[in-house]
Amino acid sequence: MPYSSVQKDFYLFPVSGVYYVQFRDPLTRIIQAKRSSGLRNRTLADKWAKKEFERMLDEVGRVTEITFAEYSERFYIDGCPHEKSRKSEDKTFGNSTRIDYRRKIETHILPDTISRMRLYDIKRSDCLNLRDRLIDKLGYSRTAELTLVAFKNIMHEALDRGLIDSDPTIKVKIKAKKGKRAATTVDGLKNILLKKYWYNKTIWLAAMTIAITGIRVSELSGLCWRHFIVDSDNPKNDIVKIMQAYRKIEGGIKGTKSGKPRKAPYPKVLQLLLEPLRGEPDDYVFSIKTDDNKPQPLAYSALRSAMRRAMARVVIESIKKKKEEAGDISDVTKAELKEGMNKIPSITLHGLRHSINTALLDAGVNPELLRASFGWVDEETQEGYTHRELFDLTPQREATEKLFQGFIGEENG
Repeated sequence: MPYSSVQKDFYLFPVSGVYYVQFRDPLTRIIQAKRSSGLRNRTLADKWAKKEFERMLDEVGRVTEITFAEYSERFYIDGCPHEKSRKSEDKTFGNSTRIDYRRKIETHILPDTISRMRLYDIKRSDCLNLRDRLIDKLGYSRTAELTLVAFKNIMHEALDRGLIDSDPTIKVKIKAKKGKRAATTVDGLKNILLKKYWYNKTIWLAAMTIAITGIRVSELSGLCWRHFIVDSDNPKNDIVKIMQAYRKIEGGIKGTKSGKPRKAPYPKVLQLLLEPLRGEPDDYVFSIKTDDNKPQPLAYSALRSAMRRAMARVVIESIKKKKEEAGDISDVTKAELKEGMNKIPSITLHGLRHSINTALLDAGVNPELLRASFGWVDEETQEGYTHRELFDLTPQREATEKLFQGFIGEENG
């Protein structure tokens, strides 16, 4: 096997007159600990290192014999080569994404015939066939799309490390057929967030915080009181520090999705609701008590079910009002509720984040500032959260009417 043109297979270091060698693992290309060659001459040490590296290749059956399944064992776990590559390029790769990709590889790729093929033998036609099998199994879904992405990441890393000659996954894609999550206007938010629709005050306050700050649900669950900063001398410094997230399925407190801390404004309207409840700095702001009476962060499942109930209560009240206006005082039936729910946008907890981003953009807030506050890396990501059909076109309409006032397509006089 020729030596990689991208990375050297080993490096020589003189230590007290003897050359030590630092090899790259033939499979992962991760640099290993230094080993002594026992030689004082650089040329001889270099020749020894080349032979030793060839021996290492033989021990693993040579790289060209490695199957995708064997190579993939090193990915989406602690020390994942792809994660290290992302971070070396100052890009993010969250722990939740790593766990999700590992699960997708084990569930959908390893049982597939392509996993038993040698890396070196996988061609573009094999990748296209894998894509078609994923579509047959999962449809044009987000799961299918991300499963293929996880597979492609591994193949990209194999190319970067000189384990294959070319990337067979180029232009092999699955585009999930999906629409944006539903969003609503500020008036719509205010209606959904009326306290009477929420059965629990803590959960209601959590929903209000999401809607006002645009914070992610997992990050909201990880908020402690020390993250809420109030500066009595300068309201500009009133902020919410977003430092961590709580993900029950991953075992508790983790970093933010991007892995980087950020901040969001802590406006007076939210302070009026939360500050009277302020506890100790390390207490969770939104928590529930377990069976042993110990508080733990509010779980996503509790928030999600409460959001669904709130949406149902909004619809029930609307139907009741219409029935009463028609002289009907009967209770709302399940069929009427289902029909009413189908007629309105199905706003989810994440839809609150969509809604406030859209409203703030419509209000003229700098998009770059919003991206920094919401934790988005680029304009494309933010665009996925922007519902321009909800923009208020009144200013544009009034300006247009003023510009063309009196013009009817005929010459004057």
